[in-house]
Amino acid sequence: MATNYDFILDYFITFFNTFTLIKMILMMLSQFSYYFSYQSFHDFLT
Repeated sequence: MATNYDFILDYFITFFNTFTLIKMILMMLSQFSYYFSYQSFHDFLT
């Protein structure tokens, strides 16, 4: 029973870490795309 619980806990921690990593990457991508679109829009204006 203890090993089963440890396995479930380990799986949950791995899933949570992966989810946090994906969320961080998505945030970075959205920031980068926002900055890139802002730069191109700024270049378009000038």
